[in-house]
Amino acid sequence: MTPDVAPSHGPWRHLRRRLRSVRARAALSAVAASAVLLTLGALWMRDAVYEQRMSATYTQAEDELERVMSLVSQGTVMTGAWGELPYEVVASGSDAYFGSSPDLQPYEQRGPVFPQPEFGGGNGLIGARRTVSVPELPADGADSDPQAAQLANRVFPAVSGDLRAGDSRPEPPNTLAGDLPDDAVLRVYVVITPFQAEASRAAVDRVLLPAVPLGSLLVGAVAYMATRSALRSVEAIRLRTASVSAFDPRERVDVPDTSDEINALAVTVNATLQRLEDASASQRRFVADAAHELRSPLASLITALEVALAYPDRADWTAVTTRAAAQAHRLRVLADDLLLLARLDGQSALPSLTPVDVGAIAGQLVDDFAVMTDGSPTVTCVVAEGELRALAARGPLERILRNLLDNAVKYAERHIEVAVRSQPDDTVVVEVRDDGPGIPPQDRARIFERFTRLDEARHHRQGGAGLGLAIARDLATRQRGNLFVADHTPGTLLVLVLPSAPRHGTGQA
Repeated sequence: MTPDVAPSHGPWRHLRRRLRSVRARAALSAVAASAVLLTLGALWMRDAVYEQRMSATYTQAEDELERVMSLVSQGTVMTGAWGELPYEVVASGSDAYFGSSPDLQPYEQRGPVFPQPEFGGGNGLIGARRTVSVPELPADGADSDPQAAQLANRVFPAVSGDLRAGDSRPEPPNTLAGDLPDDAVLRVYVVITPFQAEASRAAVDRVLLPAVPLGSLLVGAVAYMATRSALRSVEAIRLRTASVSAFDPRERVDVPDTSDEINALAVTVNATLQRLEDASASQRRFVADAAHELRSPLASLITALEVALAYPDRADWTAVTTRAAAQAHRLRVLADDLLLLARLDGQSALPSLTPVDVGAIAGQLVDDFAVMTDGSPTVTCVVAEGELRALAARGPLERILRNLLDNAVKYAERHIEVAVRSQPDDTVVVEVRDDGPGIPPQDRARIFERFTRLDEARHHRQGGAGLGLAIARDLATRQRGNLFVADHTPGTLLVLVLPSAPRHGTGQA
């Protein structure tokens, strides 16, 4: 069964895939939206045509009422049609009708169709709007005019006018009022039929019924073609981006010469590819530098041990183990720094910041380094008066200050000074000064790059791997702070800026 069913599923699967495309969804959305709008517009139009035609029929009925009332006031006997709308003339207290249009006569076999007025009631009232009912068509009137059959068993609006019978007997007397008393009322009804309005609405329906679906399909086709044209550039960008790999991110997409979203997408994709290329190059450089930094102490350690093992009787084992321990310590520090950098690169969330006393932390670290250096160079700390609390993470802040002091100890000649103070812009500043050779202005930004060491550091007896300041800058940035090199002569001035913690007891919210 499977070989027979699988081919039949293929076209359906392809159709479902096509229907899930952006082009198909845009076209279907356009068809649905246009169908709703066109349908609402068509309904409004047909109702507007109907209402307009009914309003014209009302005006026509009022005109015909005035004409028939004029004839009745002259005593004219009403026979035949006096307009396009049905009419009937009835009187008070009489079971006979005194005139009617041909389309109402089949209904008058048993008397007037419409209600009779009361004696003396409504006399002189012209143009009153009423509602009248037409009964079922009598059996013997089935062969009457089709227009008369349309009136059967329906309710219609009508306009009416009343006139005293005595006022409808001009000299010489006419037979219209007959023997009616003078206070009898003659009432003229003119029926407002909707047939003309319904015919106009039907004509509109014949136009709108095919126009709405055809218009919706046309809008959908235009939306499909426009979307397909717009997505050609997107597809080209997708194909070019798909060919990019992390090992060779040098591909770039073509930027169309337009000022639309596709142009912005291409520019963004190229910028992303450029960042990927930069990150890939930085990673390769990082791996190469890390391998180089690890190879140097390893080579020194292996060489010393191999020489000592080759001549064990002549080796100074105390010196050999001391040197091996120093190289192993250097490897451990380098490995710790590399692990810290890897963790920082993998962290997207900022650390939790709490108020910390920067002056106390700086003072404690200065005391530790003063003991470690044993006065060469001297390390001092100057803390300004006032509350010097910053929003920071205590552990990373200690690592920043320790790295800055490590760097200063490597290059200072005689003295290192740490100063902590606050600034009016709600920041806390930590300055680390040394009297070493200083940093040239052109190298002040480069020293915060990983594995960057100036020429002086490469020949210095305590030159490191070039990761301390890079780690310090990264940690400072993650704490919404900043670390930079300021102008200072002689020596180097490293400045750490951190946001101040909210003050308590100031009355501020």
